[in-house]
Amino acid sequence: MNTVHTLREYVDALRDAGILVESTVSDELAAREIHCLTYDTRALSEDALFICKGAHFKEEYLCDALSRGAIAYVAEKKHNVDAPCLLVNDIRYSLVVLGQLFYNHVTDKLTSVGITGTKGKSTTAYYVRYILNDWLRAQSMPACAILSSIDNYDGKSTEESHITTPEVLELYQHFENAYESGISHLVMEASSQALKYGRVRGITYDVAAFLNIGSDHISPIEHPDFEDYFNSKLKIFDSCRFGCVNTDAKYSDRVIEYAKDRCNLITFGSHESDTVSCQHVEKRSDGLYFTVSSLKYNGEFSITMPGLFNISNALAAMAICMVLDVPEEYVRSGLRKARAAGRMQIYESRDKNVTVIVDYAHNRMSFDALYRSTKIEYPDCQMISIFGCPGSHALQRRKDLGELSGQNCDFVFITEEDSGEEPFAQIAADIEKHVACPHLVLEDRAECIRRAILDGKDARVILLTGKGEETTMKRGSVFVPYPSDVELTLKYLAEYDKVHPAAPASSAKKAKKDFLPIILGSDENAYGTARLFQETYHVTPLLLCTQQLVPTRSSHLFLCRIIPDFEREEVFPDALLGVLKQCAQDYEKLLVIPCSDYYTGLLCRHYDHFEGLIANRFISDELLETFDTKDKFYALCEQYGMDYPKTVVASPEERESVVDRLPFDFPIVVKPENSNALDYLRCHFEGQKKVFFFDTREQYLTMVHSMNQSDYRGKLILQEFIPGGDDAMRVLNSYSDLDGHVRAMCLGQPVLEYYDPKSVGNYAAIISRGDQALYDKMQEFLEKLGYVGFSNIDMKYDSRTGRYVLFEINPRLGRSSYFCRAAGLNMMKLLTDDVVYGKREDCVYNHTVALWQNVPTGILRRYVKDQELSDELKQFKGTHTLFCKGDLPLSRLYRLLRYYAAQYHNFRDYYFDKK
Repeated sequence: MNTVHTLREYVDALRDAGILVESTVSDELAAREIHCLTYDTRALSEDALFICKGAHFKEEYLCDALSRGAIAYVAEKKHNVDAPCLLVNDIRYSLVVLGQLFYNHVTDKLTSVGITGTKGKSTTAYYVRYILNDWLRAQSMPACAILSSIDNYDGKSTEESHITTPEVLELYQHFENAYESGISHLVMEASSQALKYGRVRGITYDVAAFLNIGSDHISPIEHPDFEDYFNSKLKIFDSCRFGCVNTDAKYSDRVIEYAKDRCNLITFGSHESDTVSCQHVEKRSDGLYFTVSSLKYNGEFSITMPGLFNISNALAAMAICMVLDVPEEYVRSGLRKARAAGRMQIYESRDKNVTVIVDYAHNRMSFDALYRSTKIEYPDCQMISIFGCPGSHALQRRKDLGELSGQNCDFVFITEEDSGEEPFAQIAADIEKHVACPHLVLEDRAECIRRAILDGKDARVILLTGKGEETTMKRGSVFVPYPSDVELTLKYLAEYDKVHPAAPASSAKKAKKDFLPIILGSDENAYGTARLFQETYHVTPLLLCTQQLVPTRSSHLFLCRIIPDFEREEVFPDALLGVLKQCAQDYEKLLVIPCSDYYTGLLCRHYDHFEGLIANRFISDELLETFDTKDKFYALCEQYGMDYPKTVVASPEERESVVDRLPFDFPIVVKPENSNALDYLRCHFEGQKKVFFFDTREQYLTMVHSMNQSDYRGKLILQEFIPGGDDAMRVLNSYSDLDGHVRAMCLGQPVLEYYDPKSVGNYAAIISRGDQALYDKMQEFLEKLGYVGFSNIDMKYDSRTGRYVLFEINPRLGRSSYFCRAAGLNMMKLLTDDVVYGKREDCVYNHTVALWQNVPTGILRRYVKDQELSDELKQFKGTHTLFCKGDLPLSRLYRLLRYYAAQYHNFRDYYFDKK
């Protein structure tokens, strides 16, 4: 500290800040220089200004301070002492004002990084630290400073940390030490408490990051409720130049809304629109590899710290370093080297039977991520958890961690973890009542670790959380020496290894790949699905079909296997079973995605035949039968209060007579009971279509006469015509996870349909929209049904009632479902995250407006008749399913151009204005 200030300057600073109520400092005393500013009597020296702070402050502390060299004191009330007083109305803010003056605004002299979030702060800070150190070292500059919940380093001291963010004066002292040591960069964690109570109020971060938010630190002495906790976290954007936000996190829309007007916004996550975007993750033997797209960093990067959730932390570090203009080579090297003490440190016995993961996980969000990741990476092991909770704060954790552990673990040890002044028995009892699995309450943490490692015969993974490499335990009001979790793990693994010989090297199994998508079909839907998997995960899907259609021919995105008669009921089960058994030898999980109603029906009917081989689930055959024909679906709509068109169902014998007893007038819409069923598609008659529109009774009877000459013996569905053209239609795509919870919904407004007989009713172009009221209603409907997997729901907006009328549910995605991807919603990623990686986020409701088209733009300009809609389409560059950059060999390009050119003839010959 170079400049020393007089007491008068401190008085003036408080007055200028508007928090000085009264000063009893004389002019003579005001001229004295202040050489010590503190609230700790143990740190006092001569010519000190003493600050009376804390809920438990006692006047005797002030008396002690005055006897040790304090010449004045700062307080929110006058004390019964004979000493000059600086009376203030905000003692917390006075620390900032006085501290900034005492340390000469040193926080402005370093490049500072602040990181907040419920989980991942320390890991992200360490990623940034390692990257910066590689970069700084190359310039012969000192390593960066770090203030974290693991340790603190400021150039002059390295110490184990007992608090995430230091108190104000300690914080400024670290900045001062770093500056005097020639350090240029400081990385720190910013806790919700520090943000709420203004410990970091005097710092303007060059870049801040908001990682995520979950319920934690909710207690009478911390945050009274979630909103208080959330709003405290948001304060980090009140004093930063650049703010980085994780768009994959819950409530990211609220975070972005708050941050965008306060700082320059940077986003990171799995969305293509993110500033730093990750589109593919792959686990390999030497780490996790992920592909990044950004303005500065592009290509494949990797981390060696295990845990799929650490990809998000790495992306945060990359976003921060992009703002700091760190060259890409140091980002790559730093991420590979990074290691955070006590974070995902993995230790194994020599026989590979016992795996111990030491991690600092200590709240619901971190436990949930740890359990999910462990289940994916150690699917065949027993899961044993050893944890406790600290005394007197974050009381909600006891219920949260107890419930999560009971739901995920085979056995739980509830043990000591910084109980402090609260009795361990009380803490353990609060946890135990929520643990619904075999468990043991044992205060001796070392003994818990010993038993978990040495007892038992089955392969097991032991999750040792909360302490990491900490070498102390808080008992009462002090921290006492205690062996770290790492030290105890190594000790007892060594004991285990003495009596358990290592497994022979030859017994090692060939590592399997994570997953393989198996796609049933070869149409546009199949190609779009394969494209999503290839672009997102760089995996090569397997297509199974009876013949390869034009959309998938000459493509490099997948392997295609032709199986004769694969769609036949007597062939399908055993043929698919043989493929599944073969693929299961090389892949951990197999995803089967049907691209037609018929394949979906086969899978639902024969799902038990493939038990244990298909990772994803489908709706039950019983549920499918409740809506596999339109008359059944409308009965279902009636049961659940959903709107549907006025409808009459005619048996083959009633086809002609039914027209005379319709409860509605012409024009009408006529459909076979299932227009995609093979029995309809395989019969042929003049004028055959999937959907018919008739203006008169005579037109209808002419069609029926032709149909009666064919082999079609199914029912006919006659419906009232809902006014409006193609643009009154809506299509809703959704994904429901393995537990039946809707995880994503995307609404599209078709702007043009096909009109040729083979494709009539299919969508030629869609513009994505958002309608939250509709999303909420359809989510409730699907979840009441117990729906699982993808759905593709057709409906129409009835301008007469202002309501949506449902036409059908297709139990799979459709040939136009790539419109979701155009809007930024990757349905295959949602499926894979859920089934393969166990990653689930809150439901995503798309509100992005984007254009998908499967016809040339010239057709849209000619046949979209609504002028306002036509003008809107001109603002967008449409996304095409079939034109994939990098997958256009000349033979494929030629086929696609011919396919597109044919659309001009089809629309010229068949288009009519439905309005």
